[in-house]
Amino acid sequence: MNDQVSVTPAKRGNGKGNGQDFPKSSQSTTPTASDTAGDSPRDAAISEVAYFLAEARGFEPGQELEDWFIAEQLVMVAENRDCSN
Repeated sequence: MNDQVSVTPAKRGNGKGNGQDFPKSSQSTTPTASDTAGDSPRDAAISEVAYFLAEARGFEPGQELEDWFIAEQLVMVAENRDCSN
C-alpha cells in the first residue's frame, strides 16, 4: 500500500469523469527563506537543525515531527550551554 499522497496532482477530475485539468496550486510545499522571515531566532535555528536532520536521513517522509522535536532539544541544549558560560 502506498501511504504517500501527492500534494499538488497534475490532473483532477471535475466529477464528470473527463479528467479536466485544474490549475496547480500557487503555493509551494517546499519552505523558502521567506517562510521563516517572521520567526523568532530560536524558531529559525530549530528549522535549520531540523532541515539538516532530514537531509542526513535522505528526506524520507514521515519523520518530520521527530526531526523537529530533536532539533528543539538540540537548540535548547545549545542555549543552555551559552547561558552557563
